[in-house]
Amino acid sequence: MQAANRVAKNTMILYIKMAINVFISLYTTRLVLHALGAEDFGLYNVIYGIILMLNFINASMTAASQRFISFSMGEGNITSINKIFNMSVILHLRIVIIIFIVLEVAGYFIFHGILNVDPSKLDTAKIIYQFMVITMLVNVIHVPYDALLNAHENMLFFAIIGLTESIFKLSIAIFITYVIGNKLIYFGALSAISSILILLMYRIYCNKQYPEAKIQFKSKVPSVVLNFIKLVGL
Repeated sequence: MQAANRVAKNTMILYIKMAINVFISLYTTRLVLHALGAEDFGLYNVIYGIILMLNFINASMTAASQRFISFSMGEGNITSINKIFNMSVILHLRIVIIIFIVLEVAGYFIFHGILNVDPSKLDTAKIIYQFMVITMLVNVIHVPYDALLNAHENMLFFAIIGLTESIFKLSIAIFITYVIGNKLIYFGALSAISSILILLMYRIYCNKQYPEAKIQFKSKVPSVVLNFIKLVGL
């Protein structure tokens, strides 16, 4: 009965979050389109779509990390959970380096042969691309925290962080509506900053709420983590 109540509670929280996020996102998109104009808005979404293709990494790595964390939680071994979490952080830092190199190399070909960008907008497009790369890398870094929260079934924090992110986006949309200057660059920079703030919120909350979230890279690696390394091929 307790498990059923937990599932019902988490489901209700996620549905409420989704409903509020949809409402905020619709209004935010309207403001951003009005502020940027059709041309800049389209340019932003084209570049964003290229980066978005790599988001499948987050979902797959979250599931892989959560699997091993949940296994250790079932054993009630906090030390083992901490070691797995630390190894997950190390692995994702390595993934961040790889993704950064790939995106930087790909960026040259994207802007010199693939995308047909107006020459007057080319420099702006390259700057926006770099901001999106930062956002992508930050999202990869907080995957271990996503996995830990999923393992603890802490959907309430996911809902809070999701609503906070939507509020950040709405605030950015309102800001660029009134700011003077290159609004597209402001939008990209503030979006990258908001992703960094979200990562800090993940880290602060998990460190305070879960003792196994402490980063101790010198810990001895348990056998279950070695299996994790083999699984992801790193």
